[in-house]
Amino acid sequence: MFLGQDVVLDSREEKTIKEAIQQMVPWRKGPFNLLGEAVDAEWRSDLKWERVKKVCGSLQGKVILDIGCNNGYYLYQIAKQNPKYLLGIDPVVPYYLQYEMLRQFCALPNTDYFLMGVQDIVHMPKTFDVVFCMGILYHHPDPVGILRTIFQSLRPGGMLIVESLGINKPGSYCLFPQNRYTKMPGHWFVPTKEALENMLRRSGFQYIDTFFETKLLNEEQRKTDLCPVDGLTDGLDPCDQKLTVEGYEAPWRYYVKARRARIRR
Repeated sequence: MFLGQDVVLDSREEKTIKEAIQQMVPWRKGPFNLLGEAVDAEWRSDLKWERVKKVCGSLQGKVILDIGCNNGYYLYQIAKQNPKYLLGIDPVVPYYLQYEMLRQFCALPNTDYFLMGVQDIVHMPKTFDVVFCMGILYHHPDPVGILRTIFQSLRPGGMLIVESLGINKPGSYCLFPQNRYTKMPGHWFVPTKEALENMLRRSGFQYIDTFFETKLLNEEQRKTDLCPVDGLTDGLDPCDQKLTVEGYEAPWRYYVKARRARIRR
């Protein structure tokens, strides 16, 4: 994704931009090309967006929320479809500052970014036509509570797109790591596909469709110069790539579309 391609910089300004990008590591979402400087992030978010945009339909004229929007990568993708209003929320200040730098060179119309968490949308009942919750659920100790809050924030007929870490096992249950998962802290409930779907059902959602599932590969999550932290390779058992270094099932990713029905069945 190219940002600011119409901006002309002199050599001193180019050097300043390059230094600013380096000073804002780690870059988690990407890739970007900002004013000619490549921003190669940890996650290939472009691959995720290609999967999602095939099923989410037109976003034109919609009121949309992106939960955990990070540096705004998906905000820029969504904005291409001319929504009525677009809100990104994320409580992490360094990600907000990355977004603010990007916005200086490529502002988004009808878009806000607030330093808020998912719990704050309890104050926004029946507000959104579409909610994106990508890479968020498993980082919280109460995923069902989050889904219920999202359900209340959607207008009747509204759509939720969830993308979550998971494990590829039959049955409806969640892995609950003792401490870390793939060497990463902050992983709570890591669900099977069936468990994720059941979380959505018990939160009130209907028309639930797991439209894409894949084993997480190094091509999608990796260590880069602009995100010099342990990547997926470091978190898998070097002798058995089906397991994490902690001995748990290796991660998959599940993509699910669900709706708040217009009339509750």
